[in-house]
Amino acid sequence: MLADARKLMSLFRTVFIGAIICSATLVSTSTLVACTDESAPETYVKRLEDPRRRVSAVKRLVRFYEDAMTQDKKDRSGPHVKPLLDLILPPLAKVSTDGVLDERSQAPLLSFLADTRDARALPAIAKALIAYRPDDRGPEDYDSSIIDVVRGVGSMARKGTLDNADVKKGMLKLFKGLQAFSPKGQNKKFYQVLNGAMLDVADASWESELIAMIKVPIKSTQKKVRKKVLNQVFWQVTASEVLGKLKSKKAVKPLLKVVLTPFKTPVHSTAINALIKIGGPAIADSVKLLDGSDADLTEYAASEYLRSKEDQGGKITASVKKDSAKHASIQGVVIVAFMGTSACIEPMLHALAKGDESMKAFVASELAKLPASDEVTARFKKAYNATKLGTKTPRGGYAKEGLASAVEAYFDLELAKWLGQSLLGKMKGEKEDVDALRQAALPTLIKSATPETWAVVEKVYGMFPPVKGKAEKFFIKGTKDKKDQGPFTESQIVSKIVALELEAFTFRETKDGSKHKPMQNSVTFQNALRRTAYVKAMKNGKKVLDECTTDAKCYVKKLTSKEGQDRKTDMIGLKAAYMAAALGGPGIKKDLITALGKIKSRGVRSQVALAIDRLSPKGDKAAAAAMQKILDKAAATRIQSKVDAVKGLQQFIYRLEARGG
Repeated sequence: MLADARKLMSLFRTVFIGAIICSATLVSTSTLVACTDESAPETYVKRLEDPRRRVSAVKRLVRFYEDAMTQDKKDRSGPHVKPLLDLILPPLAKVSTDGVLDERSQAPLLSFLADTRDARALPAIAKALIAYRPDDRGPEDYDSSIIDVVRGVGSMARKGTLDNADVKKGMLKLFKGLQAFSPKGQNKKFYQVLNGAMLDVADASWESELIAMIKVPIKSTQKKVRKKVLNQVFWQVTASEVLGKLKSKKAVKPLLKVVLTPFKTPVHSTAINALIKIGGPAIADSVKLLDGSDADLTEYAASEYLRSKEDQGGKITASVKKDSAKHASIQGVVIVAFMGTSACIEPMLHALAKGDESMKAFVASELAKLPASDEVTARFKKAYNATKLGTKTPRGGYAKEGLASAVEAYFDLELAKWLGQSLLGKMKGEKEDVDALRQAALPTLIKSATPETWAVVEKVYGMFPPVKGKAEKFFIKGTKDKKDQGPFTESQIVSKIVALELEAFTFRETKDGSKHKPMQNSVTFQNALRRTAYVKAMKNGKKVLDECTTDAKCYVKKLTSKEGQDRKTDMIGLKAAYMAAALGGPGIKKDLITALGKIKSRGVRSQVALAIDRLSPKGDKAAAAAMQKILDKAAATRIQSKVDAVKGLQQFIYRLEARGG
């Protein structure tokens, strides 16, 4: 009995002492220990004040946020996320701003702050951006967190919630300091993320510094300075894009100079797009470039052309000097044509009346980019007739062949019919030039053929020179076959290839001990393979023609069909785009816009965009908006190949907007 009493007293003492300890803990101002709620965010907010527990508290609070985001399905204003952010975001932002964490601990905190897309995080984000040093060392976790920050800033800018001058200042500082081809620039394609975010923010306060960046000369493009050149391309492409979005009038001449120097060829298309976006002021100065009335630009173009030739190791001959004098006008033609508004028609037609045959043909080849008009089409036909076979353009291509190919961009059945008829008769010129012209024109004839004119396609193809094989015999073996077939003469094999009876095979000589070789190793077989491209195009073009004849709606359906998207049969999609636009006219445009977002083939997508552009002589902001959605959707995937596949739409967007005023 005494033993039981002692046990009872011992138990009482334990409970009593525990109560005293718990009571003392509750009234203490120090950190809670035994009686705290470890599942409550408030517990960890309090621990942020304790240097010993701060790092673990940050991690736990970030984990609370991630769990809440999962519960609310990534809705930052959801019932679990919003009240949590109201509690934890201000103190966490303060911890980041105070700089009491090392970079390793700061990294997840910055990623969290960026992911909230909350204005209360912006002071901390601004401080991180301004302080960041994108050096040449290898990337660490902190560098990846800065990528998250930049991505978050871009997202807030798109939503119109980025109202912080220091963040914008930090973005520009980071952009100017990041070398795209440094380890940190390449980390998770940071330079691409930064490019996108710079475009999203596009702050007017950056204008003068961005103009200064596109003025930086590239002194050489030789291999030994390749990295420097690539970094300059990144800076100048991005700066040009942002200046275009800002519609910077001050940037017009610097952008024109970008296009005038061969050293900046990778930036040319971006700079032209920026000029299209800027609109009116850019057209006025571009026309001066075209007609040679701006002496400063003309002189600059010539000197850069000569400097480029020297950099390539070429000699500055009299011929090179003559070419340099034309360089400004040639680039002027390209720029004014790409702008493609009604204000560009008169200066382009004026340029068509000047210059030698080569220059006139070059101008004519660019006329299809202008708004559709009977006068432009008539002047094109006149220039085509006046251009002799064998004439080269100032850029080195064959002029007549280029003009024949340009017919496609008019989406005009009568013009295409006229071209086909012109190819059937006897033409003046070398036989090789005549054959080359027919071959250049055939894809356009296939796309534009109606049931009435298909016979012309077959006649033009029938005029192609035959691929001649020799009497020498070979054994052939298909890629899936195990046994030799033959022996066949080279002529027989060529006939089988052109008739599409053979696709992939190897061949060997009839003599003993010979080994199988790929068919591409033979020049004769290479020529036969090239011929199959025309045969396949005719086969698929005729197939869709027979199915749709003159029904524009039928062709629209074919645009998104499986066979219309397949690389092997994409002539179905290409012809469908042409015929839908040529037969349906402006009334079919809405259907083309709807189909555009469903098309996966880059070639077919480009053809449809070209058709929409042609059917919009006065612009179309709805069409431009639809194309922009396609770009935005690709950007949201963060997959560069998908972004690259649709980026060609940007030029059409700018032109459609510019024509609409």
